[in-house]
Amino acid sequence: MARIFLCHASEDKPRVADVYQRLHALGWQPWMDKMDLIPGQRWQQEIPRALRTSDFILIFFSRNSIVKRGYVQREFKLALDTLQEIPEDLIHTIPIRLDDCVIPPEFGFLQWCNFFEDDGFERLVQALRLGLLQR
Repeated sequence: MARIFLCHASEDKPRVADVYQRLHALGWQPWMDKMDLIPGQRWQQEIPRALRTSDFILIFFSRNSIVKRGYVQREFKLALDTLQEIPEDLIHTIPIRLDDCVIPPEFGFLQWCNFFEDDGFERLVQALRLGLLQR
């Protein structure tokens, strides 16, 4: 069962929660703070731990997240740091555009998925399946 970390801005949480439910229904193990943090856990330790131990990281970009300051930017940087420890030919970190935003330049070397297009979720599932086959 693949563990999938969902990195997103709080403003995008409703749309990302829908992706969480869809991935879960397919038998995968998505991880999202709202769904998986237990009251009393130290979120500043649990979030990075979940990100580093995931098989895949989905980074949800939107007009909200690319300009937002705060913890989401720290997660973006942690995702890039984690990706540096993964062999270059493996699918691991997948940028997802929730709207017609500009992908930050530091993620520009990765092909992204457009969720505002009809086949966005299907393209993501295709990438995840191929990523599992690569392992």
